Amino acid sequence: MKNTYIKEKIKKDDVVSIRFDGIGMKLLIAREKLKYSSKSIEAYHVQIKHFFLFLDAENITALQDVTTEILEKYQKHLLESSFSPWSVKSYLRTLRILFDYLENEGVIFDNPTCRLTPPKLDKPLPDVP
Repeated sequence: MKNTYIKEKIKKDDVVSIRFDGIGMKLLIAREKLKYSSKSIEAYHVQIKHFFLFLDAENITALQDVTTEILEKYQKHLLESSFSPWSVKSYLRTLRILFDYLENEGVIFDNPTCRLTPPKLDKPLPDVP
């Protein structure tokens, strides 16, 4: 099922195919201009690239085709791949940043990450005197 919230006119260079050197690099460059730390930029790079590899394995060739259901499948994939819930939350936060960027750039009307529920994290109980 294709995302029905995509603008009808999408520039060919922006988000037609899933290639990290396209939209992924544009996001990283935008974050560098906002003075994000090199560690944050590196983390975004790894996490976005991991997501693109997942999409490639799922035979999804365009970001326009990414839906909330696909993101849920990615989340399940991360959890089944022995990622900690904290890591999964970090990866999903990066995807939210990516899709927020696409939305702010006017590429999509609706962000599929908005309907995604991240995993619950175990919070340690406070020490009792």
